[in-house]
Amino acid sequence: MYFRKILPLIILLPAVLFFKSCYFSADSPTSSVTGVVYSLDHVPIENLKVTVNGQAVYTSNDGRFAFNVISFPYDLIVTDSLNRTVVIYKRLSVSNIELPLFRYANNNNYAGVNVQIPEEIFQPNTKCVILFTDGNFINSYTVVNEFHQNIEFNVALNNNSSVTGKLIALTYKKDNNGNIISYDNYGESPEIQLVDGNTFNYSFDSAALSLNPGEQTINCSINIQAQPYFTKFYLNFASKNSLFNSKGIIFTYLVGYHFNFKIPTGLPSSFNTIVNNQSYTNSGSSIEDFSVFPNSSNDLIIKIPPQLISPDDNTKNVNISTPFSFNSGSGNGVYEISIHNMSRNTDYSIVTSDNNFTLEGLEDLGFGRINNNIFNWKVRKSGPANSMNEYVSGFFNEQNQFYSQSEYRNFSTEP
Repeated sequence: MYFRKILPLIILLPAVLFFKSCYFSADSPTSSVTGVVYSLDHVPIENLKVTVNGQAVYTSNDGRFAFNVISFPYDLIVTDSLNRTVVIYKRLSVSNIELPLFRYANNNNYAGVNVQIPEEIFQPNTKCVILFTDGNFINSYTVVNEFHQNIEFNVALNNNSSVTGKLIALTYKKDNNGNIISYDNYGESPEIQLVDGNTFNYSFDSAALSLNPGEQTINCSINIQAQPYFTKFYLNFASKNSLFNSKGIIFTYLVGYHFNFKIPTGLPSSFNTIVNNQSYTNSGSSIEDFSVFPNSSNDLIIKIPPQLISPDDNTKNVNISTPFSFNSGSGNGVYEISIHNMSRNTDYSIVTSDNNFTLEGLEDLGFGRINNNIFNWKVRKSGPANSMNEYVSGFFNEQNQFYSQSEYRNFSTEP
């Protein structure tokens, strides 16, 4: 009887121990990892070295890379030996990623656009926006202040040989203070194709611009705490918007802590209304896009940039164990720590969710020893993102992007 009672326990005990050893295994989960390296203009970047857990591959001509078996979490390192730059993405646990590189924001492919607008459209104080959008990432435009027989501008094709989209023309009038008081004409082209290196010609006649939009007022308040600052608004007709693709798009500058402006209504194509703010202080800067809406309070809160804590500016005899730290600033995002070696003209970036780091491991990245060198460093916070995984998975799909940036500090390493 005693043997019969203890036998199930003898059988059960190894099973429990086996289950426990599997459940609490020290081995990390593994998975394949695939991704694309992009510039901030969403242009794939080729021939960059990508390293994970000691494995290295080079990006293809469409910016792609792949690893078969990777233990999570992992650090991913992107190396550009030609430009002497390294970017380290810390502690990732995601299989499919899109990596944004801040140093790469140039477009190499352009198409010309030549648009004709009828002279009678241009009344006193009339401005005309001509815009091309592919409905995705491209939202290029020009503003015309007076009648020209031919309106020419270039469209960056984001490394594509051709892009399909449409042209939009919108006229508006301003008062003496620069505020828009009315939208008068609107027209769209049918679908067109722009080809790299070529110029596309298109004419809007009076009938094509006969739609007279209505107007609606948007009210906003903003907690400006910096000088100088620049606030403006623009209309984004693309479904995806990147803060770094919107530079230069200005309908009106906006002044003060409380302001309002008019947007068009009754257009056949949908758009987002964006208020963009750039603010500067002695200890940092910020730039941010805000989506704003009619019949809403639109209280816009400017992000506070990270503040550097240690080491002090011009600290000497820094080594690989010296702690660097900074505070978090405000807003949900991750940090890109930029470290520039002025002695060797080399740039290191650490993208992380942590507020501290050391220089340990920099000498293993292929650009020589760091002893007896002079450096500067800063911290840029990019968002919105709640984690590193979210940042590398959804950067190009986020609306209301921002980045805030600390001051620079210098340091030198020990002999």
